[in-house]
Amino acid sequence: ARKVFITFNFTKRFFPDAIRVGLPLREELREKIPKEEAKRKLNLDRNKLTLLIFGGSQGALFLNELAKNLKNLLPKDFQVILITGKVHFEKFKHLKDENFRVFPFFLDMGLVYSASDIAISRAGAGTINELSYFGIPSVFIPYPYAVEDHQFYNAKEIEEMGGGVVLRQEEAKPEKVLECLRKILKNLEEYSEKVKKFFVEGAEERMYEELLR
Repeated sequence: ARKVFITFNFTKRFFPDAIRVGLPLREELREKIPKEEAKRKLNLDRNKLTLLIFGGSQGALFLNELAKNLKNLLPKDFQVILITGKVHFEKFKHLKDENFRVFPFFLDMGLVYSASDIAISRAGAGTINELSYFGIPSVFIPYPYAVEDHQFYNAKEIEEMGGGVVLRQEEAKPEKVLECLRKILKNLEEYSEKVKKFFVEGAEERMYEELLR
């Protein structure tokens, strides 16, 4: 290869001359909706903090179980959007109530991101890119069986920027996760601004320009 384009600075350890261009964002996610309007569209309480729990497009059984165990521990000023993944929905749909919305998947993720204040998530490149675009800090629980443990290093880069907190799956007990959520919430605005800095605007244009050189 004449050129290598990367999303994470960490990757430069393997490709020192790589060019960080970021990751292209899906077109349907480009529109940011004001938080109050997004919460209204989802029938959420505009005065409550919205916690998004999701494991990517396929869902994550561990995160669904964690959500179930967190449900009665979360402060009353929280409301939750849990996206289970289609394969896990039947097992967790009973959790649904006024403050705990449960979906198998959600086509309009831009609306969900716009309504969310904080997240608990895996740490795939696409997920991190989307959370950073919307300025949503996260408690990252990397998928432990990812090739070369790459999700951990993805999340670690965001943690070092001050945009989130990383927990290994074996450490992610409900009380520890709550502790991490509180840590972020103490400085939510600062975490939000820092996670935004990871996102690189116009990744596709940058790649195109580099290819023409």
